[in-house]
Amino acid sequence: MKKIIGGKRIEDILNKINVVMGVISLTGEFPPGRASCGFFTIRSKNDGGVLLVIRVGEVPTEKLERYLLLSLEKSQRVYTSNLASSWQTRDEAVDKWGGAVLVNDADDGLILSFSGLPELADEAVVMMTAVLLGWNTRKEMLAISAISSNPFFPTLEKLFVER
Repeated sequence: MKKIIGGKRIEDILNKINVVMGVISLTGEFPPGRASCGFFTIRSKNDGGVLLVIRVGEVPTEKLERYLLLSLEKSQRVYTSNLASSWQTRDEAVDKWGGAVLVNDADDGLILSFSGLPELADEAVVMMTAVLLGWNTRKEMLAISAISSNPFFPTLEKLFVER
């Protein structure tokens, strides 16, 4: 039996994440190889349970634990705060960063998180993935991106339109 999360097969989720990571590398904002790795987390909005953690790309050994823990922590923070974005509880002084958002804000809502890029790019990755998977509309994600004044999401979205 194939695992389904939010009505999507894990293979489809992984495919969309990889597509988004490939396109974000086209922004020219990152050194070669820097925009291709990290950890992607999906957490239940209902009970906070972790539904999926995926390592994306070749995460440097010295960054494995940090990126994994940050991805989990960001999604946990959105769950416990019941806010739309981890940016709303961001606190650089205590290593709390943006990069997680609430998607499909319904009874079966999900929290998506990524860590491996600069925090605004992490956030853009999860927002674009949510749009491509049909969990949220572009307009809904633009509203969340306004919370952090995220410059990456509109840029990423434009690259997808041009493709």
